[in-house]
Amino acid sequence: MERKLRKYRDLLNISSFGVFIFGVWTLTKLSIQIFLLPNEESIFADLNLEPEVEIIYIIAIFAFLLLEILLRFIVWKSARKEAKMKKNKYVYLFFVFLLLIESVVNAGYMCLEIISFDFPDGFNIIDYVVELFVESANLFFVCEVLVTSILCKKYVKRLKKEANI
Repeated sequence: MERKLRKYRDLLNISSFGVFIFGVWTLTKLSIQIFLLPNEESIFADLNLEPEVEIIYIIAIFAFLLLEILLRFIVWKSARKEAKMKKNKYVYLFFVFLLLIESVVNAGYMCLEIISFDFPDGFNIIDYVVELFVESANLFFVCEVLVTSILCKKYVKRLKKEANI
């Protein structure tokens, strides 16, 4: 039983780091799409916005992404503490649940776009399939954090109960 607990704690540590890395990847990808692509390929190309309004959109997007990275960082650090058997509050499971909902919505939206073949000009299906695989990997890591944290709690309770008997 202790062997399984150690295995789940290792999985929790690794998968929580994966959740954080996917947040950094999202920030990097969006930064490239906003700042490095030519204007006709920018994510704002179809909106025909004034420069001032576009700057407000960029600030709002980055504020949301920084909030998401903060949540992912809290999940990573809290799950890591739990994996190392340090005292930990379980508020991070609520954040994991929020990230799970976000990942399911993103993956569902990408699936709908692939099925409907509703691509913007200049995109092909390969781009969407790759993004879907990346989002699926993110969804896997978020689910794994949730499941392994629950299993760790379960095995710790079971070991404490056996120690008291």
